[in-house]
Amino acid sequence: MEDIHQHRPLLFSLAYDMLGEVQEAEDIVQDVFESWFSKQPEVQFPKAYLSRAVVNKCIDRLEALKKTREVYKGPWLPVPIVSETAAADDRQSGDPLPYALLSTLEKLNPVERAAFILRHAFDFPYSEISEICNLPEENARQLVHRAQEKLQKPRTRYEASQEERQRLMNAFLDACAKLDASTLKEILHQDVILYADGGGKMSASVVPLVGPQKIITFMLNILKDTANNFEVKPAVVNGSAGAIILNKATGLVDTICTLETDGQSIIGLYFVRNPDKLSPTLS
Repeated sequence: MEDIHQHRPLLFSLAYDMLGEVQEAEDIVQDVFESWFSKQPEVQFPKAYLSRAVVNKCIDRLEALKKTREVYKGPWLPVPIVSETAAADDRQSGDPLPYALLSTLEKLNPVERAAFILRHAFDFPYSEISEICNLPEENARQLVHRAQEKLQKPRTRYEASQEERQRLMNAFLDACAKLDASTLKEILHQDVILYADGGGKMSASVVPLVGPQKIITFMLNILKDTANNFEVKPAVVNGSAGAIILNKATGLVDTICTLETDGQSIIGLYFVRNPDKLSPTLS
């Protein structure tokens, strides 16, 4: 008999990519496993059966979360998955999606999101996507195509190397520490956007900041009086370059940040400050 526990990492990654929440994803996977063991279903392909159960629960959960996220104070960002170990340059199926892409998935409805993730994050064939999403195969293809169109961002290349991402992350952190506006201007793309998620519990811009000058002014105004209050540690955020910012007085995580890059400049900055999204993320 197949050991279904071997599918748990994949199911967690699937649920996390669907929801952008760590604890919610763990709860759904646990519910699916408990249901399996209570019913002991006779199925030929457990992986497909479990994946479908997880996707269906996630679609229902996203519908329930929709209103909460619509009235969220400021930009809603996913809960980051953070480690202090170096990231491999080759993303494997089942790894967390890049943070910038995960954030962009909020543009999709739950079924579009499921189809896109199954195809592009897990390389499921359209025949299985159609079964999991309960759609004809041609409709599944159209769904994935429609999701791709909604997510298109011509200025973005997701294939920037880990070395390029780390170089720009280091340059950004160093320039912030030195209050170096000229270096920040050099490394920020002309269309750069900064997103900050304080959840109404920590100070953060309630609207995305667009353009180098707005971002530089915002960052320097904050850092000129507070830079010495924090310790910055390099980290890996959803498999990419990032940083953990610690409050020296409390020793607690104040902010987790990461970036999006085209390999030459920073085109997106993501700052997670909502304390509810920080404590469960460190591994």
